[in-house]
Amino acid sequence: MNVAQLIERIAGRQKERQQQKVQSYRDLVKQIAAGGKEPDPASVEATLEAAGKSLDDLQKAVRQYEQRMTWKAQVAMVPSLEKERDRLNREIAAADKILEEAEAHHSEVTAPLHGELAHTKDGVNDASTARSRLFDTCDDESLWQQLRELSREAQRLILENQGLQSRLAYLQTRAEQQAAKVDEESNAVTKASRQQMVKDLLKEAEDVRCTIKANSLQSFELAKRSERIERQMREW
Repeated sequence: MNVAQLIERIAGRQKERQQQKVQSYRDLVKQIAAGGKEPDPASVEATLEAAGKSLDDLQKAVRQYEQRMTWKAQVAMVPSLEKERDRLNREIAAADKILEEAEAHHSEVTAPLHGELAHTKDGVNDASTARSRLFDTCDDESLWQQLRELSREAQRLILENQGLQSRLAYLQTRAEQQAAKVDEESNAVTKASRQQMVKDLLKEAEDVRCTIKANSLQSFELAKRSERIERQMREW
């Protein structure tokens, strides 16, 4: 055997041993990442030393291997995911077709109905105009006079209630102010006077409230009477 062949064989054996060391290191990484039986510390140290790796290298390699396993699992899911995607696309397409047919049917049914509805609305508007004209062209002056009187009385009640609402707000505020001062008052006579003032204010406030309610009821009755007269005017 010549020298060249000897060197080639030695280099081959060294390469083979190096590959074995690398493979042992890879097997160690897989074993730790798999989380099965814990490897012997001495064996780990020997494998790391043979492969020229540190514990930090091992930790990084394990984390990378775990990440690769996650990625591989995701890649392995592609065929089933694509199958599910195709199924969902088919179902969506079928549902879209049903919706398209339903919309077409809806348009077919409602198109003439919208036309009829527009005609009906026109009729309602025409009737409303005719109603107003019947009222405006009534020649019975006595009915017009009654309506004007009712309108004036209704307006009077509205204005009166506005004033009463302001009065009620004043009385309530005044009563609250006096009530707050009652507990602060040390003079018995003055305290009794303030208490009586609060009672008087509250009584007047209640009277005002009752008047507002009575006016509101009267306004409602006036509105009903006006409505009856307007009906008479349209039927005149």
